Amino acid sequence: CPGALQRLYESIMRAMGASGSNPNAQGTEGVFAGFAGVLSAAGGDLRSIPELIALAVNLGHNRRTAEWFSQGEKLERLLKRSIATADELAWKLLHNLVVSGGEEVASRVLVHTRGVMNLLQSPNTGPELFSEVLGTLAAGCDAMTSSSSDDQSAGSSGRGLAQLIVVEDVLSLLQACLTSGNLEDDAMLEAVILLGALAGSPEYDAAIADTELVSRLVELIALKRADDEFVLQVCWAFSKCLMQPATTAVLLSQQAVVPYLVDLMQDNNLAVRKVAGGCLDVIMDSQDSMAGMCTASRSICRAGMSG
Repeated sequence: CPGALQRLYESIMRAMGASGSNPNAQGTEGVFAGFAGVLSAAGGDLRSIPELIALAVNLGHNRRTAEWFSQGEKLERLLKRSIATADELAWKLLHNLVVSGGEEVASRVLVHTRGVMNLLQSPNTGPELFSEVLGTLAAGCDAMTSSSSDDQSAGSSGRGLAQLIVVEDVLSLLQACLTSGNLEDDAMLEAVILLGALAGSPEYDAAIADTELVSRLVELIALKRADDEFVLQVCWAFSKCLMQPATTAVLLSQQAVVPYLVDLMQDNNLAVRKVAGGCLDVIMDSQDSMAGMCTASRSICRAGMSG
């Protein structure tokens, strides 16, 4: 599909304001005409145009691409096609669009949560597809809860997350993911991100606390200690748990949590150290009984680092 590839290339260059192009010459629809060519050229088999779909997936990281998809029914058509065909390449594109598009795209994707859950529960769903679909769900929930905590709005669709998902179904899925022992690392990471996205919301606090998910996070951080990205996401989930009373109580009932967090203050990864330190600060500020232990442990940690 050389013609579609050329149109896509020109669209990317115009969007970047490359030399020889006039970024004001066309509206958003014109800028992404090449993207429309990619989708129409794809037909029913995205693998027949690997270079094009790879570029399309990369363009999905761009917020303007997400905005373009939000116009009209393009996003809904892509989503329905992705559910019907169970195509992991289409889901890679959707995943990126939800991440870059935030609440606007997330709310429209999560309207179709039933179809998403059916795909995740299907025995025909392979590991790569499962990871992309779960990642899309996680990104959507994260966008909705982040927006809600920032401005207390229900979302551009007028519907909050609690109206878009059945939390019992999602928590059952997470328990299956995090306790199965045979889930691939990519999917396990997406499950942790999804749990973290839900954990900071007061409407899910009691429901999460009634499961074994928080204690499972503590177990996983020990098992995956060498994986910086996994450890970072677990620490982020811890920080979200510490925002609500029921999940805080469950988390701090795990005796290994504070020692793990203190140990992570010596991690080589700066992001891990910052999130772990933030968790310890919250614990010291809110839990008088643990403040002394946290302070002493951090002092020992600093002495070890300086020595």
